Amino acid sequence: MMLHPGLGSAEDRVMPSMRRFLPSEATIAIVFGLFLFVATTLGTYLVLHVHAYGHAKVKIEKERRALAMAFRQAANATERDAVIARAGRVMARAITRKLLPAWYGTPWSFNGVTEKPRAGTIACGALVAIVLRDVGIKLAPREMTVLAAERMIRSLVAPENIRRWQDAPEQKFLDDMRKWGTGLYQIGLDSHTGLMLVEKDELYFIHATRRFPYTVVKEKASESKTLLQSRYRIAGKVSADRGLLEKWLASEAVPVSSWGLGKARSTPILMGAYAP
Repeated sequence: MMLHPGLGSAEDRVMPSMRRFLPSEATIAIVFGLFLFVATTLGTYLVLHVHAYGHAKVKIEKERRALAMAFRQAANATERDAVIARAGRVMARAITRKLLPAWYGTPWSFNGVTEKPRAGTIACGALVAIVLRDVGIKLAPREMTVLAAERMIRSLVAPENIRRWQDAPEQKFLDDMRKWGTGLYQIGLDSHTGLMLVEKDELYFIHATRRFPYTVVKEKASESKTLLQSRYRIAGKVSADRGLLEKWLASEAVPVSSWGLGKARSTPILMGAYAP
């Protein structure tokens, strides 16, 4: 077919206009270089972050051993009581100030079981179990994470350190927690679990949430929709349970409670780990 002189083929006419929109080799090189820089920086950050977490665990273990020695050397019940009280404060501070902050921003997923902060995904019960293990409590995270929250709490603390609320007004629950006193608690909800830090001036709920931003978060308890919209709530005061603290100091294993096995439940089923 004859072409009009100067027009050339259709491809010849289209390609120059297309080339205007294609990136140059220099642009491609710059973009690729930026990608490598970001990937390398992120990888380095994660490595350093995990290393810092490991270092925190080492420091916590040194504190635990010092407390364990003080408990063994205590001359009487009064001195042992004082060590146990101090151990509760040390454990709560270690979890909330040294371990949990490393997990903030870690993505939530229904079956997440990562054991490295911000590397992979984590479910709500897995977060609780792994942080308790990392503070030095001898438990099996994978076994604990599949438990109902009530059974998990019963495994950790004695009945006198457990309280429940069914269809209680939000403010009553918050007021009751304030009256119970400062410390660290595990909280079980309709289909969720997390940790609550009660301080003199504020209450915080720390958990892996399926709500926005879908990560591990620390939020004021009074502003947590997950916490306040639950009809059922159970709390176990982890930092004040003598049995748990003595096991922590002695490096004794925490057995899983047999509660609920083969029995009808009178309370809602709480999914512990793999619930949102």
